[in-house]
Amino acid sequence: MKKVKKWRTPVWVESALQGICYWIGYKHCYYWRHKVGESAIIAELWGLICNKLSKVLFLHCEAPFNEERIDLTISKSKNKEDLSSVVEAIEVKRGANSALIQKDIDKLLKLKIKYPKVMAFVLVADTERPRVIVNENGYAIKEQKKITLILYAIL
Repeated sequence: MKKVKKWRTPVWVESALQGICYWIGYKHCYYWRHKVGESAIIAELWGLICNKLSKVLFLHCEAPFNEERIDLTISKSKNKEDLSSVVEAIEVKRGANSALIQKDIDKLLKLKIKYPKVMAFVLVADTERPRVIVNENGYAIKEQKKITLILYAIL
């Protein structure tokens, strides 16, 4: 009988998601006429993830991959261009523009094909559920199941 490997949730996921939701809500209270930018979300997420990483892992921003860049990568190497040592890859989207979300999903799928052990995440921050990737119960739509986890925050 083939033993099924249990999926592990990275140590940073829960606290970083909770923290980013609170942070975006806090910023929304101050600047309610403007959306918080994607780069600001990435910067805040950086700090929240760094707080939970072990000393043997490195967090990189804008790692190059196939003429594109991956928003955040967690790697076993200090060199952000060494994608073979990437453990987790995270793409952040502000707003539920389905074409842009799909572009990020496709990029992460290409990364997973090249490096199958990478856990890939998409974080979508918007005022409503991104219907193209998340069903009404909050689960990833099956066609997108190759992405390890789709994270989203409803503001």
